[in-house]
Amino acid sequence: MGCSSSKLEEAASVQICKDRKNFIKQAIKHRNQLASSHIAYVQSLRRVSIALCTYVDENRYQYFLNSYMYHPYRDDKIFIEPTTTSRNVVVNYSRSQPKLPKIGTIEPKPSTIEFSDNLYAANAYQNPFISLNEDEYMDVEEPEKKSNHDDSNKRARELVEGENRTVFQERANRVMIGNGNVGEDTPGFTVHLSRIPASMLEVMKEVQAQFMVICDAASEVALLLEVNINNNHSTRDRRPQLIEASNTTPRDGSNSNSDVPDEPFELFKSHKASLERLYEWEKKLYDEVKSGERIRLSYEKKFTQLKNEDLTGAEPSSVERTRASIRDLRTRLNLSFTSVESISKRIEDLRDEELHPQITELIQSLAKLWRTMADSHRIQKHTTSQAKLLLQLLTSTASPPPPVAAAASLASELRHWRLAFSAWTASQHAYATTLSNWAHSCVSDPAQGGPVLILCTKWAKMMEMVDERKAGEGIGRLEERMKAVVARGKRRQREEWEEEDWRRVICDGVGEVVAVVEEVTAAAAELYENLVREWREEERGGEEGRGGDGE
Repeated sequence: MGCSSSKLEEAASVQICKDRKNFIKQAIKHRNQLASSHIAYVQSLRRVSIALCTYVDENRYQYFLNSYMYHPYRDDKIFIEPTTTSRNVVVNYSRSQPKLPKIGTIEPKPSTIEFSDNLYAANAYQNPFISLNEDEYMDVEEPEKKSNHDDSNKRARELVEGENRTVFQERANRVMIGNGNVGEDTPGFTVHLSRIPASMLEVMKEVQAQFMVICDAASEVALLLEVNINNNHSTRDRRPQLIEASNTTPRDGSNSNSDVPDEPFELFKSHKASLERLYEWEKKLYDEVKSGERIRLSYEKKFTQLKNEDLTGAEPSSVERTRASIRDLRTRLNLSFTSVESISKRIEDLRDEELHPQITELIQSLAKLWRTMADSHRIQKHTTSQAKLLLQLLTSTASPPPPVAAAASLASELRHWRLAFSAWTASQHAYATTLSNWAHSCVSDPAQGGPVLILCTKWAKMMEMVDERKAGEGIGRLEERMKAVVARGKRRQREEWEEEDWRRVICDGVGEVVAVVEEVTAAAAELYENLVREWREEERGGEEGRGGDGE
């Protein structure tokens, strides 16, 4: 039996079970990658929205630079005394449940505002500001230019002053329409009243608000993936954390002969735990099939020996011993068959009763998230188009560009957004493909694969049609613009800004980015919605078929 090990691995049944085990192991890995990339994508949206607002806000440069500098060896926080001013706040929610609009005036207390230095805690790269010297990003305006700039801003404020008087009433109407009787049949329905923004900061705050809408919508998917998108970690630990488990995959070196852990009653069936239980059962099936194949080879060897003894006229005692061994091997082989059938049945139950509902719920949540992304980016595109009217009201005199550090930060956050979006979509494709491969390996006839096989196969093919590279290229173009701004600022060639206003550069750039991303996300949302629609029709048809059989 020295060569039995290689023969066992070459056996078709053993190879199939080995592939099944490896597919589930890969599925656990890709599920964890999907969870981590989901966190990273949400964080990238938050950070790029902050970078956009900081880039256009002339009054926040010093606050931003002093408050969020990365200190690799310090966990202490920096405090800033803000000036006490009153500001108007409008809370606008677009939810399925009616909400009353909240409009009021908030008087900030003259207390100290606390800024944590772990703004950069979530990402695996340092604050780009730390590589810049103070004299590289501190721009000092000349008195003449500053005077012209102040006059330009004054004229612009006078032009939009009439509209600013009615902005709060307009926003109140927008909230009431979005959450009143008109929108009750359409969850999340909001009517946006067109008006010219008062400043570039207001434009970017509107863009930021839509990024936050996407982040809020991502919480449902995060719950299914068992991750916390709101957990801010210290700068010492920059890796996304999974709830109740580390981001690891099972090891083959574990004791595969041990009993599969009990499955206690749970109100919430953990998707991760279901995959891990499937992996344990697949390992057990692999070991059982391998053991049964070893018994089968021994049985065939003994059966051949018995034939030879009958032909050669061996001693009756020897023949009887061979027959006894054959009977024992046959009994063990029957027990192995029974065990394999029992384990296979348990795997099928886990697949159909736990994994299938979890996958369908995840796909439905992703469909809603992609649709929210498309809607939010469409609103951002409309906002940036309205901002071009603001630029027409301003005089042709170019205002001093933002500091180099603000442009460097924005370029860095755009790069992170681009990479995070690509990783997020790729992880969805990889997870769907692995589940489809596993479901195919479980059956000899694809027609008998059940709903999981059909759903995962369609999901994997659908994700191949999502063109995330187009979105990445759009984001990359604005990233390159910001890098050019940084290079121009370091060369101190301020006269170049006379020909190209930085406000128009950022407005046009953001508008182009959100337009491209809106196109990609809208196409992906439609694909997801078609998949959900097909699944529901198949479920409805299956229920009607079962009802007809019952009659």
